[in-house]
Amino acid sequence: MEQNTTRRKNNEETIFSLFCVTAALLLTLNSADYFAHAASNEDDSLTEVKKGPEPPLTQDSSDTEEFDGYWTKEKMKNATPVDLHEEVKIDPKANFNKREKDASKEGPTDISEPVMPESNEIQALNLSVPSTAGKVFFKYKGNNYVCSGSSINNNSKNLVLTAGHCVHGGKSKGWYSNIVFIPAYNNGSAPYGVWYYKEARAFKSWIKNSNFSHDQAFFTVYPSKGYKLVQKVGGNGLATGFGTNQSNVRIFGWPAEPPYNGGSAYYCEGPATRVS
Repeated sequence: MEQNTTRRKNNEETIFSLFCVTAALLLTLNSADYFAHAASNEDDSLTEVKKGPEPPLTQDSSDTEEFDGYWTKEKMKNATPVDLHEEVKIDPKANFNKREKDASKEGPTDISEPVMPESNEIQALNLSVPSTAGKVFFKYKGNNYVCSGSSINNNSKNLVLTAGHCVHGGKSKGWYSNIVFIPAYNNGSAPYGVWYYKEARAFKSWIKNSNFSHDQAFFTVYPSKGYKLVQKVGGNGLATGFGTNQSNVRIFGWPAEPPYNGGSAYYCEGPATRVS
């Protein structure tokens, strides 16, 4: 299992799996940014929050979020990769804060340690991806889209790390709905179940200004069938301040451009550098 790797390498693999590019943007943030979501006063927080639906859901709205049953195998297979669709496509050159340094001034900071799953129900459907990595599905303006994310070990044991543009469209756009996390997704199958989001958080600088430097997000999920997410699939460790120039990085992802179709996970390995 990839969770047995060293903390530093585990963190690198986690971050890079989210974007499937050679730019680990989260590594440029310091621990203060990460813990900003815990601010007691939301007005002072660097992030904004969207509450998910509560089970059972009773809403009378044209954009009702469905807690169960929406994400069928067919919908997952036909969901559009978010980076390939004009409606929510992100241009990383549009607003990138070049003044930010490659690493935190405070140096490397460990926030959490990686842990193995407790359920002992490992489903080896695709050995290219660990159980902690998966796809993030969501709905926006009536259309279905897909990103990727990773389960993160923290006190709640129900945390997912993803990109900001996987929960919110950025400047002049809005929050997405029907957000779910499917660990180790494989051609329409959900070997570890479908995990429905409870609360999503993204940086205000992304929401208001589409600042690509802060294109990161977290969301919590509801427990499923008696397990919390990390208990079921394990959790990657999280650290900040290592910078983006790294060696021995493994990138997980579900490539969707030809000749790939987004159904299966792949990985590549090697050194990583920051893109301009």
